[in-house]
Amino acid sequence: MLNKRNLIIFLVVYKLFLLAIFIPLAYEMMPFYEASYRENTVFSDEKALNAPSPYKTWDSYNFLYLAKNGYSEGHTKFNVLFPLFPILIKIFLPVFNGNAVVCGILLSSIFSIIGMVYFYYFACKVFNPTVAIGSLLILLAFPTAFYLSIIYSEALFFMLIMIFFYCAFNGKYLPAALCAFFLPLTRLTGVSVALVFAIIYFENMKRDSKKIGLDILYLLSPVLGFVALLAFFYFATGNAFEWLDSQGIYIARHNIANVLNPITTLSNNFFKTEFTLHGYTSSIIDRVTFLLFIPALFFIFKQQRFSLFLYAFLTGFLPGISSNMMSYTRYLVIVFPLYYLLGMNFNIKKRMATFHLLLIIFLLIQGLFLSRHVNYFWVG
Repeated sequence: MLNKRNLIIFLVVYKLFLLAIFIPLAYEMMPFYEASYRENTVFSDEKALNAPSPYKTWDSYNFLYLAKNGYSEGHTKFNVLFPLFPILIKIFLPVFNGNAVVCGILLSSIFSIIGMVYFYYFACKVFNPTVAIGSLLILLAFPTAFYLSIIYSEALFFMLIMIFFYCAFNGKYLPAALCAFFLPLTRLTGVSVALVFAIIYFENMKRDSKKIGLDILYLLSPVLGFVALLAFFYFATGNAFEWLDSQGIYIARHNIANVLNPITTLSNNFFKTEFTLHGYTSSIIDRVTFLLFIPALFFIFKQQRFSLFLYAFLTGFLPGISSNMMSYTRYLVIVFPLYYLLGMNFNIKKRMATFHLLLIIFLLIQGLFLSRHVNYFWVG
């Protein structure tokens, strides 16, 4: 088992390579899609490209805009983003002398390092150290894992969800409840933790032969978090459901009606789409990733606790049938039971060559994806 100090050093070195070496090199050596940059940053006062430009891509720019300007009334592309991450950037801005890019990058890096530490030690507890290190390597190599290092809300969500699971599995319901409260304020999928929390609670109760106590009230925390989300948007925009109503601006078209009618949604996504390799809503890559995830979900069900399967189903499968699959491969970065599954089944002696090959393939794809992302070509 890795000690915490060595694990953190390893993760910090990984972050430094990604942020301080790979991104600047990719930005300098590859063509930049300036038209796409101008279209997405239309509200920016900066006209010239500069050193921070590759760190302000796509939703990164949107989060930075919210941190500086806040939410506003009316349907805008900014109002679909959940508030906790931009609020945290705004709170810590004075520490970085108003430099929102540095602030956002450092916060994301700190959040993801903490999340990965909990990811590793949670795996050590539930599985074993061999599975833990294999799963961590798979996570770091995964094609869209770089979203955990840039100014996106994935890092914050990942940290909260890993602390939540670690604490909830150990019966530490107060810190688990605090994380569960903030998850719906980070991403919509955070609402799903309400059901997961209840399952973990009753799994623990059955395992420890305990009766229901007052700690069951902690299960209300994600519901209270969702109420806080509605209250925030009401006071910030005048509409408690502005985050939902503004979805119509985005071509992703997330809608609960799609989940209730999955056959039609899947038919539209797989048989009524003119496919491209990796377009916004027509991506072959996103669809192949979804098709590969479905059998993985079956093995998660067979090999892991039901609460882990349920989380994987709610955060990995449902997003695939709630929209036109836009950004699906990115969404999988927070579905951590998938990495435990791969670490459990490939980081073993008789499959070590396959494990190393998988890491190499993932890293090559991640390098390509990140190079495109920082130069404003679509990735997810």
